[in-house]
Formats: sequence, structure tokens, C-alpha cells
Amino acid sequence: MRTGNSPLRISSVGAKVKFSLNFPTVISFQPRKRKKPPCRYSSEMSYIARGMYLRLIILALIFPLSLRAQWTLTCTQDVTQQTNPGRCGAMVYYPVPVVSKSTFVSVAQTEGQRQGTLFAPGATLNTYVATDKAGVKQQCSFYVKVIDKESPVISCPRDTVIWIGSKNGRVFYDYEEPTATDNCTVAALTRSGGPASGTALGAGIYVISYNARDNSGNMSAYSWRVQVAVKGSKLSDDLQPPTFERYPDIRVHCDAGSRAAKLSYPEPTAIDNGKPVAVKLVAGLASGASFPIGVSDVTYMAQDDAGNVSQFTFKVIVVCDDKWMLTCPSDIVMNADKGVCGTTVAYATPMVTTAGMVELTLTHGQMSKSFFKAGSTTNTFLAQDRAGTRQECSFNVQISDVEKPTIECPPDTIIWIEGNDPSVVYNYKEPIARDNCSIAELKLTDGARSGTAFAQGVHVISYTAKDPSGNLASCSFTVTVKRRETVAMPLAVAPLRISYGDTIRIRSQEVVNDCTVTIFVADDGIEDGDTVSIFVNDEEVIKQQRLRKGRVESYGDMIGLTVKLDPNRANTIVAKAWNVGTIPPNTMEIKVFAGDVLSDRTMLRTQKPILRRRFECYPGLTDGMTLNCK
Repeated sequence: MRTGNSPLRISSVGAKVKFSLNFPTVISFQPRKRKKPPCRYSSEMSYIARGMYLRLIILALIFPLSLRAQWTLTCTQDVTQQTNPGRCGAMVYYPVPVVSKSTFVSVAQTEGQRQGTLFAPGATLNTYVATDKAGVKQQCSFYVKVIDKESPVISCPRDTVIWIGSKNGRVFYDYEEPTATDNCTVAALTRSGGPASGTALGAGIYVISYNARDNSGNMSAYSWRVQVAVKGSKLSDDLQPPTFERYPDIRVHCDAGSRAAKLSYPEPTAIDNGKPVAVKLVAGLASGASFPIGVSDVTYMAQDDAGNVSQFTFKVIVVCDDKWMLTCPSDIVMNADKGVCGTTVAYATPMVTTAGMVELTLTHGQMSKSFFKAGSTTNTFLAQDRAGTRQECSFNVQISDVEKPTIECPPDTIIWIEGNDPSVVYNYKEPIARDNCSIAELKLTDGARSGTAFAQGVHVISYTAKDPSGNLASCSFTVTVKRRETVAMPLAVAPLRISYGDTIRIRSQEVVNDCTVTIFVADDGIEDGDTVSIFVNDEEVIKQQRLRKGRVESYGDMIGLTVKLDPNRANTIVAKAWNVGTIPPNTMEIKVFAGDVLSDRTMLRTQKPILRRRFECYPGLTDGMTLNCK
């Protein structure tokens, strides 16, 4: 092929292409083979990129799961408390939920009431949600149950005497209705005995009674006595009612060919002050009447000359056929559900071998399909026919708790002995034990107790938790005690007189241009109950306060104070730790601002701290620094 007047000639020979430029030299090459290396290189790079992309996807899926497995949110068990005296509720302080093994989790209450508030009677559900930085959430709940056992108080009239002109006379007795008060609410105030207000009364003695009930079912009663007497007569001081000579219930069989029984019974007798008193049938059938099958009540009344009244009631039981039997199911043995101190049990209803009318009642225990707590529950049933024939049977429901407790020990930790001290006192947090029922015993089985002196070396501390069923769980942690020399304090710094026996470690020696400074102290990590005191030149200016988180600009709950430094000495600022919180050690951040910024909060938005230091303390070891001002 030839293009225009160009001297270039192109011809193909087999798989090769030749270019001819009318020169004696011929250039020959293979384009496909020269392009293979770049193609192969691109393919290898693409394979590597795909592999890296898959690894990133796997990490993105695994990373949140790994975060999820690193911490747990645990709520307290249900809290039960009685109402405070005179108040319709109780001030309840419950343990706040605990987050374990993480320093990047925030906890918020989403339902219920904060601790230290007034909880009304009843059950209040409190729910907390914890969220970590990866967005993983956990939730736990518990109930605060407030029980009202305070009875109402009734205000009633006093005992009184009303005079009438003759023995047959009558008088209208008007009285002010009683009133009742309660720490919560009075649900009902009712008259339970005696005449109503405005009733016409004849000569005699009357007892008027009232009952009060609140919304929680608590009851109270009050009564007073009204004596209506004829003018000129002597007032009666007889307050004792007549006494009946009682006898047991009467049980008879039906008359032949009948479903009833004709019965003549002895009339009850009563005495008052040693003398017989007339009795009167007020309810039921008289002696000699025909009593129907079943149970019939017969009531007699007696009244003395002072108007005191008493009653006696007995039963007449007529039986026609009492040949029947009550049979209970066999004893039941089950295990408690996982995580719960019991299980729901459904059992068969006891059987009665009769087609007659028999009433079956559960007198002790729990109904079928109820929740049975771990342990043994006796269920007793009573069967009774219309004739009053009774039979009882019982069976046991045994719920076994086979679930072991869980116990969580503090993490392994390192503490330091400063200077030439032979040991250091260390207060560690006791392990947290939980169980589906309860913890009967949390026992130190090996190692030293919290608050004792630890010598240099490795100490293994073991605890065992036991539930009421004898199930055991144990855990251990180590306390490694090392020796570290204390940084020597400069000669210009006077030694502290007050250190509560702690070793003082000066971390840094600083110089500032202003002898008036403002110091802010805040928790360096998650708020975990760290409690500290701050000493300035041997004076305790902050006394055992709990560290909080917060922004300096808004001040909030952070600890802040203004200090005037002595220009003629090295001023000491020392932090004393009273505990290590729930996440050891006790860490805090100290921010130092020039001047008095507490009196002018606007300065906080424009100024930056001139110093920022992190202190790390343990019971037995304090951190500090010195400040020299110009």
C-alpha cells in the first residue's frame, strides 16, 4: 500500500509487518508481543485491587460485631420500697446501670424516672439505652415498685349521752359525718354499724361504726357510743353484751324418701351479769321445721337492759349422699427457665368422682398456668358439696434452679509503691455477681481483701458467687505491685503537711506569667464515679467531689476555682484520689487559665488554657505539679 507521495511502503509477511522508507534498512517488529507486558501488569493490579476491596468489606462487617462483643449494659434488679410516712410515694435511689469493658459508650434513660425522685405507688418501668461510637446499642430495664401500707385516719365524734323525758320517748340524733385522711387517696368511707345521722332513737345504748379504705386496700375502723337515757335515771356503765352458750353445727341425714330433714334443735341460751337473758330467732328456720338438703344458717339474738346486743349463728347441714372422692394430680418437678427465677406451670385440675354439684376451690398455692418461683409450692384444693361435706387434697410443684450465677471481676491492674515504703494500700472494687434468682453469698476465696496493704509482687485475688440453690461461679484477677521512685520535689517547694498518708508525686514544674489563675478539673474519660480532693499549698480547696465531664466554655458540672499564687515560692497543686471509680485508675484533666475567668464567663469563649495536664491517681499515690508565677 502506498499513501500519496509518501516514500513509506507497508507490506505484511506472515505475522510480521514491514515498513519501508526507501532506505536500505528494513525495520521489523511484533506489536502484539510488545503490548502483552502492559496488559499482564494491568490484570495483576486489578486482581490486587479486588482483593483489597473484599478485605475492606469484611472488616466493615466484622468491626461493629467486635465492638458489640466488647461491652455489656447491666441494670439492677427490681427495687421494692414502701411509701415515705405521710407521702403518697417514696424517694427511691437505685443503682444506675453499669457498662463493662468499654470507655466509648454513652448511657441515656429513655423511660421511667431518675433516681432520687418521688415514685408514686405501683410499678414504674425504667429503661436505659447504651450506645457506642459504632452505633451499637444495648437496652436493659427494671421496675421500681412502691407499696403503700399506710392506713387512712378517721376523725369521728366522741361518745355522748342524750336525755329524753320519758321511757317511751324518742329523740332525733344528728351527728356530723366522720372524715378520713390518707397519705394518698381515701377510696371509700362507709358506715358499718349503728344508726344513720338523723335517726329517731329510743332509750338505750347505740354503737356507731365507720370503716375507711384507701386505693391500696388499706383499712381502718372507728366507732363511738351514744347512750339515750331518761331524765332522772342513772346512766348505765354496762358495756358488755350478753354471752351465748354456744354449741357446734348440727349435721343430719335426709328423711327416708325425702330431700330434706325435719329437725328439732335446742334453743340457744344467753346470760348477762350472771342472769339469763331472753333470746330471739332473727334468721333461719325455727326448731321443728323441715330443713332442705345443704347448709342452712340459724341466727339468734340477745339484748340486755343496757341495750348491748350479741348474736349466735350455727349451721344445720343436711346430707343425702356423701360418697364421692377428690383426687389431685401427682407432684410436678421442672427446671426454671433460662435467665428467670422460675417458670410457668400448667397442671391438670383435680378430679371429683361425682356428678353432683361440688364446688372446687384453691385454698393454698397458685392457679394453673401461673408463674412459679424456684423452690417448692404446695397447691391445696378444697371440694365441698351442698351438704357441706368437705374433702381436701394437695400436690407439690418443685421448680429447680440449675443456672449458675455470673460473676465479673475487676480487670488486672498495676499499682505502684513509691520511695522506700514496704507496701501500698489498695482499694479495689468487689466483683459484680448476678443470678437469675439472687446471690446468696459473694465470698473471697483467695488473695487479699480490698483496703489492705499490698507488698511488691503479683497478687491473685479470687471470688466465688453462690445462689440460694447452691450453684457456684468464680472469677480471678491479678494486682501487680511494682516499686517506682518518687520524683524529688524542688527545694523551693515546701513539703505538704496534709496528704492522708499518700505518697506525693510531682509530675511537672511550670512557670506562668500571672499570679492569679483559674483551675478547672474534669474527668479525663467516661464518668465512672471518680472522687478527688484538690490541695493548693497544703490547703484542701476542693473536698471529695465527684469528677464530671463537660466543656469549659459552658462550665456545667466541672469543678472550677480561682487561685492566687505566691510569687515567692513554688506553689503546689496536688490531686488526691479517694477511689479508682468503676474504670481504674482515677484520671483527671487539669486546665489552667490566666486570670479570674470565673467572674467573667465571656472570657472563657475567647481565652485558651495556658496549661493542660493529665493526672493519674490511686489510693496511696497522689499526682501534682508546681506553679511559679512572675
